[in-house]
Amino acid sequence: SSIGNIKEGIFDSMSSLTTIEYEGNAEPICPSTLFKKTSIQTVNVPIDYCLFCGAVPLTKGKCGNECSYIFNHKEKSLEINGGEMIDFEDVTEVPWYLQMSNIKTIVLKDVKHIGKNSFNGASLITEISIPSSVTSIGDNAFSYCSNLIKVEYQGTSNPCQGNAFVGIATYRINLPETYSSRSFCGIILNETTSGCGSKCTWKIEEGTNKLVIE
Repeated sequence: SSIGNIKEGIFDSMSSLTTIEYEGNAEPICPSTLFKKTSIQTVNVPIDYCLFCGAVPLTKGKCGNECSYIFNHKEKSLEINGGEMIDFEDVTEVPWYLQMSNIKTIVLKDVKHIGKNSFNGASLITEISIPSSVTSIGDNAFSYCSNLIKVEYQGTSNPCQGNAFVGIATYRINLPETYSSRSFCGIILNETTSGCGSKCTWKIEEGTNKLVIE
């Protein structure tokens, strides 16, 4: 339940306090120095919180059987850890949906599958690095990330069955020299525009293995 007011000094004697879990549906009224004399740096709060009494609010949860996420509200960064993400049939099912337009950075650690619609509409991200652990990416995973201009993929084969990057007009994809597929997430690499869109062209930069879509 929600707490209306938290008074100054209530935690002053708890110097070893490191963690607070708050499940209220409204942010309490509290001083920005509330946790000054504790060891707290972060507070675990619901996904729609942006501030919490001077401490950096974090939201943690599961996004797969062995996959978890942490959203740092202050840094506006989303970290995904381990395993296979769930495929979200609709973007409103994504746990961080209410913060999607606030996410600036996405970090993927030991992730094997990026679920459908996972970052659909994350309009503030400008680049994403996809590690070699990722072997599959669901449809529309990065669709309508309107400011995304750079994608780095470290794997060696096409991770997409469909198109994960719908609604992105211009972006650069860095592929490793060992990349063996003839396509990348809906873009056919041996035809000028196939899978790229009527107003879209691509090229491989001479002397590199960088795919540039414009």
